[in-house]
Amino acid sequence: MEANSYYFSDKPQAFGGKYGLYTLFEKKKVDNALESNDIYTRFKQHKRSKKFSPIYVYKKRELFQSDVVFFTNKDLVDVNHGYKYLFTTIDVFSKMA
Repeated sequence: MEANSYYFSDKPQAFGGKYGLYTLFEKKKVDNALESNDIYTRFKQHKRSKKFSPIYVYKKRELFQSDVVFFTNKDLVDVNHGYKYLFTTIDVFSKMA
């Protein structure tokens, strides 16, 4: 693939994304050329896969989420009268802790 066709603005396909280049070059050549380009790969948008199904809650106190917070900083432990752990719980519907 000719690298100049992607970078120079006098070409109609310049800076148009890789899908515009597919009409002029083979898909495999375009993908290989852009994957070796540091700028293209660094700023490529990351797509996250959706792993979790949504959780529906219809009233208060139907579902709670909990977590434990560990205070590892000695200053935080001293301020909290020696407590190193904090148990937090939140109501999913009202978002009240």
